[in-house]
Amino acid sequence: MKIPITNTRLDKLNPKRQAIFLATLAKLLSNGFSIETSLESMRLILPQENKLLLRIIQRLNIGENLAAALFDTGLTKTILSQIMIAEIHGNLIKCLRENAATLLIRQKNLQKILNLLAYPCFLLISLGLLLLFLRIEMAQQLPHLALPSYYWLCLRILAIIIFLALLGTIIYLRHTSEINRALKQMQIPFLGRIYRNYFHYLILSAIATFLKSGLSLNEILATSKQLTVGSIQQQLAQEIEAQILAGQPLSLIIQTNPFLPPEIDIALNLGHSNQQIALELQTIAEIKYQNLQQQLQKLINQIQPVLFLIVAGLILGTYLSILLPIYSMMKGM
Repeated sequence: MKIPITNTRLDKLNPKRQAIFLATLAKLLSNGFSIETSLESMRLILPQENKLLLRIIQRLNIGENLAAALFDTGLTKTILSQIMIAEIHGNLIKCLRENAATLLIRQKNLQKILNLLAYPCFLLISLGLLLLFLRIEMAQQLPHLALPSYYWLCLRILAIIIFLALLGTIIYLRHTSEINRALKQMQIPFLGRIYRNYFHYLILSAIATFLKSGLSLNEILATSKQLTVGSIQQQLAQEIEAQILAGQPLSLIIQTNPFLPPEIDIALNLGHSNQQIALELQTIAEIKYQNLQQQLQKLINQIQPVLFLIVAGLILGTYLSILLPIYSMMKGM
């Protein structure tokens, strides 16, 4: 049944709702439903997403592919490109499940981090209130115990620097392209390796899917350039094609591009068939994904001890700022 198109503005789904949406769609598709029938059934399963589902069905009715129709869900361009690749070249159900699992894991890890931060943040707030008390009350009652003015000046400068750095980073990441955002993410201390494994997993999975369909290098680049505009896959394909046309050898491109894992160059030089290379790259992609989960868990386990060390250092500094003036005053008596 054709549904008339509306121009109602829809709110984007948060990551948790995106994950539920993709997982439900994958479940219905695995049960043998078509894409259109699955979306109609989801109106019963997820009634809170009824308006969004109607918009998606409208887009499909006018001939758009699934990835384009899912734009209103708020999924990133990179995930939409993955869905487009899977829809055209196979493994759509697996793609939906993996992205749903990734979104859910990301949400769970964020919740774990927030829970771990709760107590250290409480200590930091308590410490801040103590410093404020020292600044206002004790400085008036015991002038000799007042903290030095340079101490507060350093704190103000540090707070301003941190605020400006965070504000600048947020503004930059919101307005830059996905590929530039990803490059910055791979340079973040401690987190860079995790992001790198994630992007390597994306690229390896995409290349493996293309090779399974029998595409050559030129066809892979041409197809990738037609993916969601602004996605990492689409921008990366444009960049690689420009480098090849400029005469750069593929091996050098792979070695110098942070999005391309060195395993690609090794696999291509083994002389295996495209189907075998596809299986090898898919296996490596799965290993990268497992490493990603292990690194995330390791990082989460390290957050609270590091924060407690910072809090302990601040507490020690606060007590020294109190005790040293008292000690100096006692020596002068």
